[in-house]
Order: sequence, then C-alpha cells, then structure tokens
Amino acid sequence: LDLSYISIENIPISIFNLSNLNILNLNSNKINKIQSEIQNLLHLRELWLMNNNISIIPIEIGKLDLKIFRLFNNPIKFPPQYIIEKSVNDIINYLKKKFKNKGNYFYFL
Repeated sequence: LDLSYISIENIPISIFNLSNLNILNLNSNKINKIQSEIQNLLHLRELWLMNNNISIIPIEIGKLDLKIFRLFNNPIKFPPQYIIEKSVNDIINYLKKKFKNKGNYFYFL
C-alpha cells in the first residue's frame, strides 16, 4: 500500500485492519506518531517511514517480523540513534525487549 507523498499527518486507523498487508509505504508525509495499533499488521514485512516527523518508534513494532524498516530523515529520540543505525533485526530485537518490559517504559516518554 503506497501512501507516500500525500501530506498526511496521521496514519489512517483503518489501515490497522488490513491484517494481510505486506508492504506499507508512508514516506515523505508529515506523520509524527506511529500508533500502537501497528502491531495488528502481523503480515507486514516492509515499513517505509522516511522523511516524516516521527520522534518515537513504538515498542509494539517489536511484535512484527519486518524485513525492511526505513526511518531515515526523522527526528527520532527513541530508540536511541545508535540502535536506529543498526540492522532491521537489531532494531526489532531492541523493541521486542522493551515490549516485554513495557511495565517500565517511562524512560522514553
């Protein structure tokens, strides 16, 4: 599903009902938040979020089995930049660990 370059500020909530979605391209919009409902997209393998205004990547993304996860050109504060610069697997594993300990997630608010 390609929703790039359409100047949206939020991911439409209806997208999270597309349980068989494999690819979601949201590049070059004005998105500043990824809703936790992203975890509903269990078949998602590619998530493209370059050139937006995203500062926090939700830990719920750790539930996904992404093969491609592009975040370039976002003012990301969480996870830390040294994690974002690593591989997709490293980012997902970091978020998985944080998700398992989500009772103690005040550190990234």
